[in-house]
Amino acid sequence: MERIKEGKLLSTAKRDKAYIGLFFKVEISMNAILKKANPFDEIRPKLFGSNIKNASKRINKPVPKQYMQEIFQYDEIDPAYRLFWRIMYYTGFDPVDALSLTPANINNENDTIFTNRGKNDKETFIIPIADSLKNHDLFNLGDKFPQKLHKGKLRESLKILRKYLKKFGYNGYVSFKCSRHTFNQNLAENGIDGAMRTKVLGQTGKNTNRTYTHQNNEMLKEAMRNF
Repeated sequence: MERIKEGKLLSTAKRDKAYIGLFFKVEISMNAILKKANPFDEIRPKLFGSNIKNASKRINKPVPKQYMQEIFQYDEIDPAYRLFWRIMYYTGFDPVDALSLTPANINNENDTIFTNRGKNDKETFIIPIADSLKNHDLFNLGDKFPQKLHKGKLRESLKILRKYLKKFGYNGYVSFKCSRHTFNQNLAENGIDGAMRTKVLGQTGKNTNRTYTHQNNEMLKEAMRNF
């Protein structure tokens, strides 16, 4: 039993599963716990103690816009980080996409932006560029970060974002997925229906992009002015 609890590399998924399975068998055989449909919640704390975070606190909820607007205006934060968060806030793009924009992702004639997402490199739905982004250099933002690897850039930027959101009074759980939830909620609050939001936030191909209309553009542009 002690060897199980003191095993190495318990944080890896495979060992996590293996140790829990073995521990469960030992506990059952000793009649230490009752058999339940899902005994995971009882077993895991016995293995890993107080280091386990409360999963109920790790829900990706939208961040209220007043906190994000404070972040954008706070000069003590590196401008590159603030622009990174601003791009995600006004586009719903994934963080790696927000760091890797090029001139090919922007159509200056009609002020629209898109990116390629996922394993199949599919294009996102084309959306208007928010006024809040127009006067910024959005291209290859990742090059302006001090860290060399994307992983380090993302880790540090999220750490800083959490720090300052807490400073401004927001105590909710924060992850990069929260930016997409925030973007979705902002669209909903400003009259964009579920079908349109699904297109904007989902993965779509070129055929879908061809159905993009001037009306779509104006609706989204008006909604984004109120973010």
